[in-house]
Amino acid sequence: MGKPLNFVPPSVPAGKPLVPLVEDDFKSLEDYWSNAIIGYVIGYIPYEKSMDNYVTYVWNFVVKPQIMYYDNGYYMFRFWTKEDRDLILQSGPYTYNSKPLILKQWEMNFRFDHGSMNVIPLWVKFPRLPVGYWFVKALSKLASVGGKPLYTYKYTANLKKVSYARPLMETDISKPLPEFVDIHTPEGELHQSIEYDWRP
Repeated sequence: MGKPLNFVPPSVPAGKPLVPLVEDDFKSLEDYWSNAIIGYVIGYIPYEKSMDNYVTYVWNFVVKPQIMYYDNGYYMFRFWTKEDRDLILQSGPYTYNSKPLILKQWEMNFRFDHGSMNVIPLWVKFPRLPVGYWFVKALSKLASVGGKPLYTYKYTANLKKVSYARPLMETDISKPLPEFVDIHTPEGELHQSIEYDWRP
C-alpha cells in the first residue's frame, strides 16, 4: 500500500487550476535520479532483455546500472555512483545494432518525446589538430562553436591516442552543424575542420 496523500489544494480562481511545487516536494527524487542517464537508439527500439545483455557486455567496466524501460524506445540507466555514470558518458560513442545509441544525462525537466532529443550529446573530432592544443580548456573552447562542451574523450584527455582530438558537446541537431572553426593562436591562425561520429 502506498503512502497516504495529505496535500490540501489551495483555493484558486474558477477555471484556472494551479498546483504550486516547491523544492521540498521533489528534492529526494531529484537526488535519486542524479546518477541516471537517458538512452535512446535512433531508428530502433531494443527489447528489454536485449538491452540488458548489451549493458552487461558493453559496459562491463562499471558496476551494472539499474535498467528501466520507459516508453517509445527510451531507457533509463541509473548508476550507483557519479563516477560510473561519467565514465560511461566519457567512453562513447556507442552503437546498438549499428545504429547510434544516444545518451543524455538525466535532467529534472526532461520530457520523454522525440522533440526533447533535438538537443543531444554528440561526439566531435578535430582531425590533425596539433597536439600542443590538446588541453581540456582549449578543446572545450573549440567544441563550444557547435554547442555546450560536456566531456573530453578519456583517451584524448590522457594523451593515450593522438590520432585526433575528440570532445563531447551538447548540440541542437535541428540546426546545421559547423564544418570548421578558425583558431587564433599566438603562432598565427589555424583553419580547423570538424568531423562528427554521427550526423542526424
